[in-house]
Amino acid sequence: MSSNSLDPRSIAPTVTIDGIPCYGPEFAKDHSSFPEAILQELSRVEEHSFWYRCRRRIITELTKKYLKPPSPCHYLEVGCGTGYVLQGLSQIQHLHIYASDISLEGLRRARQSNPTIRFMQLDLMHSPFEEAFDAVGAFDVLEHIPDDGAVLRNIARALKPGGYFFLTVPQHPLLWSPTDVYARHHRRYTRAGLVSLLQQENFDVCYASSFVSLLFPALVLSRVTNKGKPGSLSKAGFETSMPQWLDFICDVTLRIETFFIVRGWSFPWGGSLVIVARKRVFDNPK
Repeated sequence: MSSNSLDPRSIAPTVTIDGIPCYGPEFAKDHSSFPEAILQELSRVEEHSFWYRCRRRIITELTKKYLKPPSPCHYLEVGCGTGYVLQGLSQIQHLHIYASDISLEGLRRARQSNPTIRFMQLDLMHSPFEEAFDAVGAFDVLEHIPDDGAVLRNIARALKPGGYFFLTVPQHPLLWSPTDVYARHHRRYTRAGLVSLLQQENFDVCYASSFVSLLFPALVLSRVTNKGKPGSLSKAGFETSMPQWLDFICDVTLRIETFFIVRGWSFPWGGSLVIVARKRVFDNPK
């Protein structure tokens, strides 16, 4: 990555609230896509669920793999939620990390556990950044936004040419459940569909794999068993509601899965999808 990246702090915010630069203050209290009640529940669930630990581990290891030191790298996580993933990314020394969310409440929570990160309030549909970042991450964000294509265009615009885009999404529409409704998801993705969408928005996919693959039969069984029950995060079944000893077994299983993912294996099925893409570099016209 280039060491002379445009510093995102050079773009002045509209206003600053509670020490957080706001680029879309009119949306700062809009919790329609991720209500405060869900945010509070998420804070309680993440540390005690093998699924969240697995996702953070995969994201952190793939980031280390593709974003090599020693060059400094301006990295933006969009839709950072409670900041759980940031706790893994902050271990990577050469990253200059920025984190954004549309909600100020989420940013306040994330800042408590990540005091060294630069936070900003940002509406992805109206981002002011252009070629400001070497990498962007969006982890279980796209499914919350009605116009995911528009968001991908804005992310591509914020990236420098050749910049990396790391993302995770829920996979397989057939796994749609009341928990998806509760979490305000608009869709679950297929791999082919998401890869095609990324290619339309000037990204080349470097790597794609399902995860929670070795436990996929248990995940399917959980969805069938919980069909028709009220949705929640803390009682979603397989991913978040199990005895500690069973959570430990699942965690060990997915550590094995992570080992193979980081080494380039691509699992064909699983509850979620992880993709590493790169913004295309176009030659300047002569």
